[in-house]
Amino acid sequence: MDNPDSKLKKKTVGSVLLAAVCILGAVYVFSGFHYGNTFYPQTEVNGIAVSGRTVDGANELLVKEVPAGDYTLEIVDRNGEKEYVRGTDIGFRRDFSPSLQSLKKQGFRYGWPFEAMGEHSYRAEPTNLYNAKKAEEVLNSLNCVSEAARATRNANRAGYEPMVKIVLGKEGYELRNEAEEIPDVDQLKDLILTAVTEGKERLELDRESYFIDFGMEEEIAEKEAEFETVQAMQEKKVIYEKDGETMELTPRQISLFLARNLDGTFKKDPEGNFVLNDAKVGSFVDDVAERFNTVGKPVTWKKIRGGTVEIEKSTFGFLVDKQAEMEELKKDLNGEEEIHRAPLGTGPNGIGNGEIGDTYVEVDISAQKLYYVSENRVRYSSDVVTGDMSRKGRSTPEVVCYVYYKQLHRTLIGPDYQTPVNYWMAVYNNVGLHDATWRGRFGGNIYKTGGSHGCVNLPLKSARELYGLLEVGTPVILYY
Repeated sequence: MDNPDSKLKKKTVGSVLLAAVCILGAVYVFSGFHYGNTFYPQTEVNGIAVSGRTVDGANELLVKEVPAGDYTLEIVDRNGEKEYVRGTDIGFRRDFSPSLQSLKKQGFRYGWPFEAMGEHSYRAEPTNLYNAKKAEEVLNSLNCVSEAARATRNANRAGYEPMVKIVLGKEGYELRNEAEEIPDVDQLKDLILTAVTEGKERLELDRESYFIDFGMEEEIAEKEAEFETVQAMQEKKVIYEKDGETMELTPRQISLFLARNLDGTFKKDPEGNFVLNDAKVGSFVDDVAERFNTVGKPVTWKKIRGGTVEIEKSTFGFLVDKQAEMEELKKDLNGEEEIHRAPLGTGPNGIGNGEIGDTYVEVDISAQKLYYVSENRVRYSSDVVTGDMSRKGRSTPEVVCYVYYKQLHRTLIGPDYQTPVNYWMAVYNNVGLHDATWRGRFGGNIYKTGGSHGCVNLPLKSARELYGLLEVGTPVILYY
């Protein structure tokens, strides 16, 4: 039979245990609901302690940490100009609540006793908000939006057709495609506002698409294919190189060569080559001649006896053969290879490369000496008598010229003379090198008062030897 005291004791212990269980249960349930609305102990979001905070309380802390007034969006338009949308002007603010809500799931937290004992660190991203009315006012004040609005209105007018054409620009032909370049102002505004909601600090419009779709894909593709052939032509490389001078044909210059039909298409021959405008090609070849021709330009000459002399006149040198060069250039442009070459020369002036080289005749008028130089060595020299300095119009000209023809037994005819010579070598107008059998002496100062009519007089033996040495085209340098 049980002792009454023992029964009472058991009943008391049971009551205590039941009460403890009820209290613990109450704490468990209360805390489960509590942590359903607040963050656990030892919890950080974006490095900020939010333990025991509700979503709204945590949001308040995070918003204070990143002031919305500091926000500015820099907009760089397609021309590189910059404009700004400032957060203070559009009522910009940040709200972390949606992100925090996803971290802090609502409802009873069954496992809170275990979760509350650990450390928790989260990252929350803000939802960026703005005042729609203020933002609209700010956007409408931007130059890029104002320009887009005008373009959009113009494109929407009745009968408007965007231009898709190949047009001549500063650097050559370019594809002008308005069908993919006219902005849609509403798309532009959406683009800017999207950048704001994403918290971007810079928006470069040349990297974005916000244009009206005209549905001209087929026409655009056709024009793009045509432009590819034009661009390939413009990018052909033709580079002239001669005597240290270079000249490169630019895309703009090539573009000017291309002939076009009345409808704006480019002319092509039956083989599919571009037809080139001869007048434009000829004009460019004139520029080539101006750059590379040396005929008629001053020559700085290094004299055999030492020193240099500047000779203003010249008939010997390089002369571009314009007709031949035009034809060659047209072949180059319709070819496939990159061309590096010298321009084509013409006539006796174009013998060799048009440079005096290592074989020539030098006449030092002041010294009354003629030198024949071959392979840079003086092979022959002679005293001479040049034009009479005391009579007007008879002095020998200072000029760089060449032997342009030779003749045996020629009679020289002038206003007051008819003189036969045995060896005639014409070098400049009526001036030549020839024998003068009527003279007994050569050299010295004879030329000053008793010189020739302008020719270079030589002893018979010297004239004979020189006649055998010189070829037509041999350079002759006459200087004082």
